[in-house]
Amino acid sequence: MTKTGTATTANAFDEKVARMKTAILSQNRRNEYNAWLSSRDPARGFGKRELYPLGFKMASDELIEHLPKRGAPSHLNEALIYPIFYGYRHYIELRLKNQIWRLKGFPKQDPESLRGREGHELLTLWRTLRELLEEQYGEDRNGEIRFLENYEGIHAYIQVLHELDEKSFSFRYADADFPVPDEDIEPVVINLEELKSHVANLSSEMDGIGLN
Repeated sequence: MTKTGTATTANAFDEKVARMKTAILSQNRRNEYNAWLSSRDPARGFGKRELYPLGFKMASDELIEHLPKRGAPSHLNEALIYPIFYGYRHYIELRLKNQIWRLKGFPKQDPESLRGREGHELLTLWRTLRELLEEQYGEDRNGEIRFLENYEGIHAYIQVLHELDEKSFSFRYADADFPVPDEDIEPVVINLEELKSHVANLSSEMDGIGLN
């Protein structure tokens, strides 16, 4: 192929990519298919920092809600457990990190200051956050740590997720190992309704002490 032919092919490729990208970034005539990035909805008081983690939980909730009760395609639940669990776990990870960053005073306008600082282990994140919260709220009149009961409840919920996916890899990569609760149990089964309830309860516990 000549240089002219190569350049023509490259230009055609670039134009094709540009058309595809424009189609994705263009507003759809049917508004229900439009999603606004980096936007804020004043009516709801939500910004990207709040919507970003919430989106992962909402996606997992919706996947479970719309699983057909009967006549489902073969292995549908087994295929969807991976995005479902990952979405829930990532939701909790982001909520923990958001609060850590807020209490540590990292600048919101500097995303580079937020990356790679805390890792992915939920228990490590929770211990870091709990220390910050105890410093923030201190003790009550009786010398007891404020919100101690809430802390213990949150810890228990997080411990379960941690044991099922310690480093955020088990439901993200096909070759990752799964933690097996009992080697005599085969196969390992995850109850999706119980998982959804578990995350909802953990989220409620976090809401109870103002962890946005």
